[in-house]
Amino acid sequence: MQVGERSSEGRHEAQRIEEDAVELVVRGDVVPDDVDRLLKHERLIRAEHGYSLVLVDASAMGAMSPQARKQAADVMKSDPGYVGALAIYGAPFLIRTLINLILRATALISKATAQPMSCRSSRP
Repeated sequence: MQVGERSSEGRHEAQRIEEDAVELVVRGDVVPDDVDRLLKHERLIRAEHGYSLVLVDASAMGAMSPQARKQAADVMKSDPGYVGALAIYGAPFLIRTLINLILRATALISKATAQPMSCRSSRP
């Protein structure tokens, strides 16, 4: 994916906003397949640059199923050497809390360093 290019991932969307950064727009409920489809863009950037920067528009995000949370945790545990940062905007309090818990719990379980994450009410 080239800078500026968009990719539709079901209800969701990904856009490469810089060489080392991707913006993910999450719409509606998140299921396990969505996790894989969205994170593939982050993995491609990390493979190219050794790190990735991810901006997530969660303003239209619904619930994240327990299976999707497990899938996200499994993906993160599979790569304890992950280097990058995550910024989420527009997410309701519950979603911000769940994402934060998933990231911290995964870092504890995998003995990896927790990666920087920021939550904002609007786009940075």
